Amino acid sequence: MRILVGYNHHPVSIGRMFIRAMIRTGHEVITVGPKWAGRYDHPEYDDIPDIEIPRGLPTWRVNFLDQLGDIDQVWSFDARFRLRGTVNNAPSVLYGTDPHVIDYRSYLREYGYTFISQNTGYGTWIPLGYDPEIHVQTHLIDNNRDIDVCFIGSTTYGYDARRSGLTALKQSPLKTYFNTGLFFTQYSKPYNRSKIAFNWSSMWDIPMRLWEGMAMGCCVVTNRIPYLDKLGLLEGRDYLAYSNPQELLYVVKSAVESDQWKDVAASGQEKIKDHTYDQRLEMMMREINA
Repeated sequence: MRILVGYNHHPVSIGRMFIRAMIRTGHEVITVGPKWAGRYDHPEYDDIPDIEIPRGLPTWRVNFLDQLGDIDQVWSFDARFRLRGTVNNAPSVLYGTDPHVIDYRSYLREYGYTFISQNTGYGTWIPLGYDPEIHVQTHLIDNNRDIDVCFIGSTTYGYDARRSGLTALKQSPLKTYFNTGLFFTQYSKPYNRSKIAFNWSSMWDIPMRLWEGMAMGCCVVTNRIPYLDKLGLLEGRDYLAYSNPQELLYVVKSAVESDQWKDVAASGQEKIKDHTYDQRLEMMMREINA
């Protein structure tokens, strides 16, 4: 199929992860949206739109785009940018990436199909996942992993609880690696050296980081978030959990010292084998083509 996709072109946006899945499964993709305004030292990871839209615009109407040719589906992966309308009555699809900060309910009637990344009670819940080409295990789950705890992500405004947890870990004797702004193999290499993948979900959502950590052979340690059991993941078997920095430190130290992390990492990795973006895309395509 020939698919038109609108999204914010961050180097590792959810839209880009799904587009990679579309291409892997044989679709032709035309991308629309603004380029990322951030700065980093690796332009090889840039995500350049086929049709660039000025930054700061929350929407763009498809009928403003010229010379698209035949389009079979129109998708939006909405992280504060989405396409409106369609081409030649092609199905229009919205995937709400950030329902923990964006209320998508007012958009539902604009699209033929609406999928939501979290269990919100509206739209069809299609969780996030991992990319089987990026989030690859290169180090076995054994003692060759020389980092105890790894976290790569944001700790800026709005992440006070996350910073508290990271501070507790950093002040302990554990060997930690914390960073931000790393993409693709830059991101996967430290995790492949790590026993524990730390997560704190600020709004109790199920993030990309959880699936990615398990895929790379880490024991995921996360704050307690709902609905993981609905996805077949059990606390204590497939991941470890905590409710405050004190419990976090206890859980991580115990897992590392007792080697519990190995069993949890192996179990989690096995359970999420079918939770790739390719599998998520297949689920949505089945509903659209039903």
